[in-house]
Amino acid sequence: MIKILQNGIKHDNGYTPCFYSMGNNIKHSDKCITIYARDYEDLPAELGDIQNDSDGQSDYFENDRCVLEPGDKFYNEALAAYNKRRLADSKRWLKHDEKRLQKELESGCPYPATVANLEDSIANYKRTIAALSA
Repeated sequence: MIKILQNGIKHDNGYTPCFYSMGNNIKHSDKCITIYARDYEDLPAELGDIQNDSDGQSDYFENDRCVLEPGDKFYNEALAAYNKRRLADSKRWLKHDEKRLQKELESGCPYPATVANLEDSIANYKRTIAALSA
């Protein structure tokens, strides 16, 4: 049994904290989702092709990762988790940037480029939240 959550994967052997990315793998489609294990934990083998290019002799270690393509068994569940994580992050960063903008404007001498960048960032987060909440 595997359940993919926004912060990790619950499986028969416990819980593996994870993070996700979408479409950043040049060997796969733009719709692929890559799941990365955190803290050098192992991803459950049931996910599919687990990749880890660690080399103990050269003291090079990396986290497990698995690429899921549309049509794979766990793709829809991973896509939902990715979108939940993205929505939560967007809400968190929206609040953060709104506070920063408020402090910048209250400073008495706001820097125009900083204000413009924060306003753009806030608008982007609002669009993302609207799209993911629909």
